[in-house]
Amino acid sequence: MTDDTLSSTALLTINRYNQVLEKEALSSRIYRIFDLRRDESRLVSGLFLHYFFQGFGLALMLIIANAEFLANHPIHKLPVVYMLAAVILLIFGRIYAWLEHKLDLKRLFFTIALIILCLSVSSWAGFSFLDSAYVSFGLIIAYRVIYLLANLEFWGLSATLFDVRQSKRLFGLISAGDVPAKLLGYLSASLFAPVIGIQNMLLIGTISFLLSVLVMNRVMSQQKLHAGGAWRSPGASPA
Repeated sequence: MTDDTLSSTALLTINRYNQVLEKEALSSRIYRIFDLRRDESRLVSGLFLHYFFQGFGLALMLIIANAEFLANHPIHKLPVVYMLAAVILLIFGRIYAWLEHKLDLKRLFFTIALIILCLSVSSWAGFSFLDSAYVSFGLIIAYRVIYLLANLEFWGLSATLFDVRQSKRLFGLISAGDVPAKLLGYLSASLFAPVIGIQNMLLIGTISFLLSVLVMNRVMSQQKLHAGGAWRSPGASPA
């Protein structure tokens, strides 16, 4: 090899090394900004996406449920549906409490996620095959049940993955996925519902809930769940 070739190779190696250093510096700066440790990044990003897909599906359901109810029923029936929803929420709260004592943590969260998905599929199927006047009445109740179960599942899962000190640092970060998701969901419902129809918007919401289940399943398969939030990455010292 000539001296020029050696010099070019050395310069190329140095440039690549400098690029790696710049990326590492940028990565370290991001971790410091969010008060995040490297061994927590995969878990935090997974929970962020899980909450994002849940929030997007909930936003679509909320807009569609309210719009369809007001289109098919007089407004004085709204207190009736909310009182009925309150009773049903109490029932589902008791069901969740019962499942907590019957199932291990992974099965509990997976079961709740499947219930959410089934309620979403039922809402979509109802608008496809039944009278919208009846379905719009049930959709508001279904939305409030899904909202309750989604919060119980997400925060229950998060509480089993982090201890108290990690929770103080990371709960605000993982819950931030809800804000852009709902903003995107509200805008999507307003823009695309008149074009593609209510049923298709509910189908998109159902797909979003399905994606949240898949992300949650991946998170649970990569981590050990312990009541009381005792997650540790391999070899990690206590926070």
